Amino acid sequence: MAKIAQTINQIKMYPNPAEKEITLEYIATAGGACIVTVQDITGRIVWKFTEKQQMGNNQLKLTLGNLAKGSYFINISNVDFNHTETLHIK
Repeated sequence: MAKIAQTINQIKMYPNPAEKEITLEYIATAGGACIVTVQDITGRIVWKFTEKQQMGNNQLKLTLGNLAKGSYFINISNVDFNHTETLHIK
């Protein structure tokens, strides 16, 4: 567990609920790739991409234009870390 907590931490997602765009902020203790997955409430993957992260502060801006109103799960993961937040689009 300690290794997971040290890879990515202090995740913030805002605004929530959102309309057009969200920002994901987190601190990574190492550089590399992370995978961002967006799932609808049924678990269907509606968006998935790989993002290069740097050691230290990271910020991702996601434009939500193609997603319908409703609830989604935003998952950010890498080899040692997996974290999910719930997003509400209004």
